[in-house]
Amino acid sequence: MLGSFRLRLTLWYAAAFGASLAAFAGVVFWHVSRATDRRVDDSLREVAHAFVDVWRSTQSASPDVSVSASEIVRDFRADEFELVIFDDAQREVASNSRTSRVPPRRAIQADDAVRAGVRPDLAALFREAGANGEAFATITGPSGEERGYAVSVALPGRRQIVAVLQDLASRRELLTNLSEIFLVLLPIALLVSFAGGLFLADRMLRPVATMTNQADRIEAHSLHERIAIGNPSDELGRLGTVLNHLLARLDDAFAQQRRFLTEAAHELRTPVTVIRGEADLALGRPSRPESEYRAALEAILDESRRVTRIVDDLFLLARGDAAAYPVNPRPFDLSEVVHDLVARTGRFSQGRSVVALADQPLPMVGDEDLVRRAIRNLLDNAVRYGKPNGTVRVRAVPDGAGFRVLVEDDGPGIPEDEQSRIFDRFFRGRGATGGLHTDAGSGAGLGLAIASWIARMHGGELALVRSDPSGTTFALRLEPEPPRPA
Repeated sequence: MLGSFRLRLTLWYAAAFGASLAAFAGVVFWHVSRATDRRVDDSLREVAHAFVDVWRSTQSASPDVSVSASEIVRDFRADEFELVIFDDAQREVASNSRTSRVPPRRAIQADDAVRAGVRPDLAALFREAGANGEAFATITGPSGEERGYAVSVALPGRRQIVAVLQDLASRRELLTNLSEIFLVLLPIALLVSFAGGLFLADRMLRPVATMTNQADRIEAHSLHERIAIGNPSDELGRLGTVLNHLLARLDDAFAQQRRFLTEAAHELRTPVTVIRGEADLALGRPSRPESEYRAALEAILDESRRVTRIVDDLFLLARGDAAAYPVNPRPFDLSEVVHDLVARTGRFSQGRSVVALADQPLPMVGDEDLVRRAIRNLLDNAVRYGKPNGTVRVRAVPDGAGFRVLVEDDGPGIPEDEQSRIFDRFFRGRGATGGLHTDAGSGAGLGLAIASWIARMHGGELALVRSDPSGTTFALRLEPEPPRPA
């Protein structure tokens, strides 16, 4: 179950949502805590300065500071706050507390503060206010934490310190309630986010499940089927498009393989049938003249050679398709290869003239055997489809960083409707004169396909330059670097 992508996606979603909620709760708690602290401090300062203003306004009515302070403290309405007034000797002048924080008229000393019942934090607050004019401090009172503010007041003849204290119980209660709310809401929010994430993951991954089921139903015989795509613009749509393109390539590859096998069987059936027919004819009677046996054996030998060439060509293409053909690059002279092939082809051209136009040395690096085979196939094609007693011209020239071998015949040309198929395997165009045996190819329509593959293996290409009633020209381009791995 934990291995389910949907569950892992939901857990990641819930974890991210929970972390966001926890961060939000922390920020809210911190902001509320700071806001309440500022509000308490503002209230303490406001109350203290309001008391000071009232005290100063009534100072002229009662010259006794302690008497006027006690009256104002008694009449000053600040039920939530505790007011304490000390003189500059840190003696209590007045207070609205039911219990005085220090013995009346007794000075607070640093070494006897504890013995006098004074909390050290309060004494430190008064001292800081006397030194700096005002001070804030959080102190521990009988009922818990309190926030205190003290301000130094200059009155005629004496400096007084007014302190205002407020119990923080309401603040603690507010923050406690907020914490409890978060502690209750966060688990609920996590559960809701988990359920929502599970629902969303199911909705989002439903197209994936559909695509998976559709792909699972596609077999080798149904590669023409495609995966249904809801929205081709989103990520899943692009994935489905890529899978459909993959299926299309597989369908083409399987179709090509089926055509390859069908056409190979068709090409092999003819010579095998001839071989069998000649053998049956030779063995049909108990005895025959020697000339008939020799004729039968010669026919069998010719067809066997043709079968061998077809099988060799098929084996070469099959290994090339499987990237398993061993390519052996080595330095050689392309011009010498052309001259040698022209001389060999001329012996089987049956009156056709084969001319080489490659005079300068053309050193290159490649698989010489494969390059020979490609040029030989082009020559065989030119001789096979050229005019009787015509001329085949071969030129090998530099072409930028590589080389180009041009093979030109003076035949009737390739019909326009066939030109797009000439590099297909087993394709043979109309107009072949036939009957020529140049030892170049099998005559099964594989020569140009093999030459094109060899060109690609050497970083180049085989192209049809022109084909019209005056003749046909093929261009074999080869790069000088070592051939690519098969």
